Amino acid sequence: MKTIHQSYRQILGFMLLLSLPVLLSAQNLKTVSDLTFTAGSGKKVSLTNLTDNSNVAVIIVTSSHCSWAGKYEARLSGLYKKYKAKGVTFLAVNSNDASVSTSDALARISAQSPFPFPYLKDEDQGAAKALGATKNPEAFVLRKKRSESGQARYQIMYMGKVDDNPLDANMAKEKYLDLAIASALAGKAPATQKTAANGCNIKWKH
Repeated sequence: MKTIHQSYRQILGFMLLLSLPVLLSAQNLKTVSDLTFTAGSGKKVSLTNLTDNSNVAVIIVTSSHCSWAGKYEARLSGLYKKYKAKGVTFLAVNSNDASVSTSDALARISAQSPFPFPYLKDEDQGAAKALGATKNPEAFVLRKKRSESGQARYQIMYMGKVDDNPLDANMAKEKYLDLAIASALAGKAPATQKTAANGCNIKWKH
């Protein structure tokens, strides 16, 4: 019979495995087709159009009322400044049901955007569902690829945390998003391709 200590060690080992970053080959990375958002003007915009001149896009699924998301606004603006000259498209996307929080309504987010890049609304939540997003904030690094028919598709090179310390940027040891962007620009799959995002749950429509 197993001792209590043996069972406890096995449980701890299993939990550790679940917490480890996921390592995948580039061939196994999920792809998504074009995504559609609503700009502050009310106009529908597509990911294909927004990434017309770039092959790498960073999508941050975020919220205007979540304190976790607020802690990363300056860091994301810094990453945008670091990579904009290299042709990386940055987009902030709000997928929350605005009836739950008025601060997540289209008019509010466009008028009070904290970002130097577009802050868009995912009104039907289709983009969040296609990406597999569950949290605010949650980062996605996408690399554009063309199908045989010529249609743009996007390979999700990374999804999850921005880094490993939401409270203090200077204390972050694992800068997942930064490293993933650099890898995607080089045409390589990042060493860490998925982490468990921390933050507020997306407010889904019922």
